[in-house]
Amino acid sequence: MPVSGPLGTPDSMTSLAGQADRLGFEAITASERLVMPRAISSSYPYAETGEVPGVGTVQNTLEMLTVLAFLSAHTARIGLLTSVLVLPYRNLLLTAKMLATIDVLSKGRLIVGCGVGWMREEADTLGVPSAFEDRGAVSDEYIRAFRELWSGDEPDFQGRHLRFSDIEFAPRPVQQPGPPIWIGGESPAAMRRVATLGDGWLPAAGNPRYPLWIRRNGWRTWWRACVATQRPRIEIPQRSISDTVELPGSTAIRTGCPVERESPSPEATSRWRRTLRRTSGWGSPICR
Repeated sequence: MPVSGPLGTPDSMTSLAGQADRLGFEAITASERLVMPRAISSSYPYAETGEVPGVGTVQNTLEMLTVLAFLSAHTARIGLLTSVLVLPYRNLLLTAKMLATIDVLSKGRLIVGCGVGWMREEADTLGVPSAFEDRGAVSDEYIRAFRELWSGDEPDFQGRHLRFSDIEFAPRPVQQPGPPIWIGGESPAAMRRVATLGDGWLPAAGNPRYPLWIRRNGWRTWWRACVATQRPRIEIPQRSISDTVELPGSTAIRTGCPVERESPSPEATSRWRRTLRRTSGWGSPICR
């Protein structure tokens, strides 16, 4: 869903969302950019050069949770996906309340796509209290704390970075024990987070350091984490181009991207990228 530019208007968004709802798409998404610093030295992970697009231009990006709450009133069936909510940027209790409210107003259609963030300058500008290097550990606590708030009778959480107790939290989300949480990112740390905490995986296609074709080592990271935690196999939602990769124990994971046993040729990569650009639907493949 466009949340900026000429299509980021109420009429355009409601028209697009309504058409997607009628056509049977699984979810509409909204992206996050709370503030754009004018000087950025952080490397952008989704460009070969690391150059950040849009620096020095006026940003009119709408706030994602407000957009999804707005669109929930103009749709009836389609899912509402944050893609992605940068967890350390936001107040824990307020964000948990806003997400629960959207799930209530939409009658249980929220999907929480979340990530840890990559831009140090944005975190500093927003006054994030934790160290930027701790954003992964902080995000893990956010996910655990969300679930405690959304489902606990007497919510209590005592983490290294986040703490609360002796509170009441309502309303609870319609979906219990909470809306599904899809983990953004493509790194080994993100894959471990998918296996240990996530209900699904929400990768981006353009990370040159961690290409989205399914590599043997990447899936081994995911599989080892699942085995180590004795966690049930989980849904790996992704774009609705389907293929299957076999994992140890005769487990087939249906993914949403082409599976390559080895690094693909430049021609295959180009063809795959063209296909992704043409594809706007989202699937819900299942780990079986």
